[in-house]
Amino acid sequence: METEMSVSTIIAESKKAFNDVSLFIGQISPEDFFYTPLEKKWSIAQHIQHLINSTRSSTVAFVVPRFLLRIIGGKPERQSMQYDNLVSIYRAKLHDGGKATGRYIPRKIPGTIGKQEILKRWEMAVALYLNALQKNANSRTLNDYQVKHPILGKITLRELCYFSIYHT
Repeated sequence: METEMSVSTIIAESKKAFNDVSLFIGQISPEDFFYTPLEKKWSIAQHIQHLINSTRSSTVAFVVPRFLLRIIGGKPERQSMQYDNLVSIYRAKLHDGGKATGRYIPRKIPGTIGKQEILKRWEMAVALYLNALQKNANSRTLNDYQVKHPILGKITLRELCYFSIYHT
């Protein structure tokens, strides 16, 4: 990846990642989609719910008023990391035992909710995120504001975008 992705590149890479997930979901039978392979492991449906939860959380960072972001996250005291560096740090944290907690852990999905409903929720979360990025992200705000990530700690909005691309 390039040293610092432009906003248009971030949007394009986000769209590609989101589209790849949507295509993957579309190819899976409902039986496989909801199948849980082992105790304490997630089904594909639960993984998608996890992505929905994290995408919705990321969206908030781009729609909340900037003064609230500053109050909540403070001002970054460092430059934004490059994509590859952020991914390396995230992978290391996962290797060291980092895992989803709280609202990011998907609950068991009731049988009354079908694959199409989850796909619809995924596509809505994606549309809201991309809309928020397109309307509110610019090179300055991506580097000048930060949020708290449950595993990575405080990250800039640019890093949040990088995380969203990789995580998806």
